[in-house]
Amino acid sequence: MAQSPGEVRLIGGEIVTNFDLVTDPQVLDRLDPTVHGKVVQADLAALGITDFGSVNEGGLELFFNQQPMPISRWPNEGFVKIADLVGGDPVDVRGTKGDRIGKFYYHGDRPRRWQQEKEAWLHGYWFWDWSDQRHAVESIDINNRIISVRGHPITATAIVKGSGFTPSTCCQRSIDPVSGTWIVKAVYYIFTRLWRKVRRLFR
Repeated sequence: MAQSPGEVRLIGGEIVTNFDLVTDPQVLDRLDPTVHGKVVQADLAALGITDFGSVNEGGLELFFNQQPMPISRWPNEGFVKIADLVGGDPVDVRGTKGDRIGKFYYHGDRPRRWQQEKEAWLHGYWFWDWSDQRHAVESIDINNRIISVRGHPITATAIVKGSGFTPSTCCQRSIDPVSGTWIVKAVYYIFTRLWRKVRRLFR
């Protein structure tokens, strides 16, 4: 019950206050030079936060100025198209043809930058354009431009050539310094042009 008339809020999250600029050379080496000096981090373990949840189930959320911050991704908008399927277990659902094996070809060389990731996930509309799923990356074959996702054959759906996907939770050179973009590891990494404002707000 509120002690006086006014707005009442129930908050189940933790207030993150220990933001600092990222200076670790190994982390900076994985980022585009244009974002150096614009990325802040906060040690979650120091705040007692050790359960990050699962990317597939939503995981943690980060709010700034009462707005939810988007998970880091590439491209910042839209999806990358699957170039072709490796195949092995074809499926045809009322004329929509795909394959249950979670291996596909991709265009370009961007996934080369994701190889260092231990927990890379792909979010996409793999078969139906109204049903999205997240799959963890098992391996990236940069020579043949093939991505394999864990748990294949894909049991919940199949994959269709031309369907769209985007990587998430990747700390890599492809991230642009977009305000509010973030990932979670042992610490939060927040990619933002407003890092000075973040420091003022929480110090």
